[in-house]
Amino acid sequence: MCGAFFAFSAYNGRERGIFMNPFDSAATAEVWRRVNGAREEQTAAELLLEMISDEMTDSATYLRLARCGIGARVFRTLAQEEDRHARRLKALYFLLTGQEACAEVGAVPYYSCVADALRDRFAEEQRSAKRYLAAAERLPEHCGLFRELAAQEQEHARRLHRLTQCIL
Repeated sequence: MCGAFFAFSAYNGRERGIFMNPFDSAATAEVWRRVNGAREEQTAAELLLEMISDEMTDSATYLRLARCGIGARVFRTLAQEEDRHARRLKALYFLLTGQEACAEVGAVPYYSCVADALRDRFAEEQRSAKRYLAAAERLPEHCGLFRELAAQEQEHARRLHRLTQCIL
């Protein structure tokens, strides 16, 4: 029985296409939330902190990709836009809670080639757009902001698609 437990872990999950950084506090909290079966709904403040962290991580990821040279201008622009998204979400967090958002940059992924990075980032931008649309439904009093961010994330995905066409 113990051998079956260790047959799949965070350490060999990468081989199976599952990526989880055990040092990423947001991802670890989400795993434990699923493991413990907690069905409690995330508060608006928790949701915003998670979104802020994701935007900060996206910005750091694009800055890392800009250093590769290929598509550097596009990646730098995307990093600046993701940083603006984080600042807008931080402002909303402050307005709702009266506190400054203390979000951390998550683990910045390392890519062995630009094509893999483009594919991953494209999918991430699409996920972010869907997440903002869901937030617009959940927090209708702020739907304008979330719909605008969703549209911008969709535009990021389109830019990454165009960059992929140029590179491949």
